[in-house]
Amino acid sequence: MCHAIPGQRQRGAVLIISIILLVILTLLGLYLSQTGILELRMADNAASRSIAFQKAETARNTAEKIMNALADRMSQNSGVLDCQTEGIGFYAATTTGTNGCQTLNRLGMKWDATDSIQAGNNTNMRYAIEYLGTEKIPKSYFEKEIGTRGNLIEVYVFRILSQGKDAAGGRTLLQSIYTARKT
Repeated sequence: MCHAIPGQRQRGAVLIISIILLVILTLLGLYLSQTGILELRMADNAASRSIAFQKAETARNTAEKIMNALADRMSQNSGVLDCQTEGIGFYAATTTGTNGCQTLNRLGMKWDATDSIQAGNNTNMRYAIEYLGTEKIPKSYFEKEIGTRGNLIEVYVFRILSQGKDAAGGRTLLQSIYTARKT
């Protein structure tokens, strides 16, 4: 006859409790790893958006740097934007004060060499310039004394569309209005 030694039954209970704890810890570890992967993806997406935005900003800045020279050329050409001379990436909202300009199809743009201008050496930064016409604004906007009311001056008004792409193909589009003084 076999007599049970006190405490032997408890050894089996310890094994079952250990297995239950092991399963709970494994499930907790899987949950935490999934949460970590999700947070990593979110951080990667935020970084990609930031890179695309910075590239779009750089393209916009590049376009703005050439706007004053463009305004000077227009002033020398009796205030006419000559899209045939300027080339691809230049558009006009109306045919008034333009030569050979097409209207900008913002929804159908391919953002390649057929409808926009590459900013520098980076193919992931492009811009297009749309001439919106002229406006008369207070001269004080171009001077330090913003609060004074001065004579009205005529300015050229442009819309700049810029696009930046990240390495994964995400895109950011920016639109800004730029005015350049008529000389």
